[in-house]
Amino acid sequence: MGFIPWWRRQSLSNMGKEQNLFLDSGHGFGQTCLYCEIPLVGSNREHAPPRVMLDKPYPPNTPTVPCCYDCNNGFSIDEQYFAVLIECWRCGSSEPTKLRRDVISRTLQRDQALAADISSTLKQGVLLSFNKRIVKVVDKIARSHIYYELNRAARDLEVHCFRLSDLSNSKLREFEEPAHQAHWPEIGCRAFNDCVLGIGWPAWWELQEDRYRYMVLEEDEVEVRIVFSEFFAAIARTTDWTG
Repeated sequence: MGFIPWWRRQSLSNMGKEQNLFLDSGHGFGQTCLYCEIPLVGSNREHAPPRVMLDKPYPPNTPTVPCCYDCNNGFSIDEQYFAVLIECWRCGSSEPTKLRRDVISRTLQRDQALAADISSTLKQGVLLSFNKRIVKVVDKIARSHIYYELNRAARDLEVHCFRLSDLSNSKLREFEEPAHQAHWPEIGCRAFNDCVLGIGWPAWWELQEDRYRYMVLEEDEVEVRIVFSEFFAAIARTTDWTG
């Protein structure tokens, strides 16, 4: 199964601006926040994934979801920590000159407290996949992808994180190439539109090459698969949603 570059997403050009879809949804444009469900004032949106996960120039028409100001900003520190930690972890160093992402290198150079925090975390030798801040960020991003693709608000996600290099060949193949979906997504959601337009279901959506890709599946449960920098991966599952 190959990756579909985000710029090729036909549903964005064929179905109109994404903000204009699903106006009748309880979490629709300008109605309630996806995360805390409070009424929104105006048209507050959040990028999914957060832009700290990507490099400039950002891909056009990146996914956005309805989000209040407090939720949008309340995760910023953890999202930055997540992005910096993943980059330092995959490069094996918290030294700015040894990192591959320039934006992360610059962040560590100007934020000594964050640099010390990341260095301490890496030296602890703990299983970072269970780091609470990592799980918190993955949980939030997975919720946004479920909403964006299936027009559903998920609850009580079960999150599993791991390095791709830790998977056996068979497990890696199973992760990269999930079983064929037995049914189409619900009529009207973006995933359904993609099926109609011939893209298929499911698909690996590559927001940025070697930086970020994701997939959403739905059978008895909804599942999100995410890969960060072709190094760190996550699976989030739920059978509890609204929509």
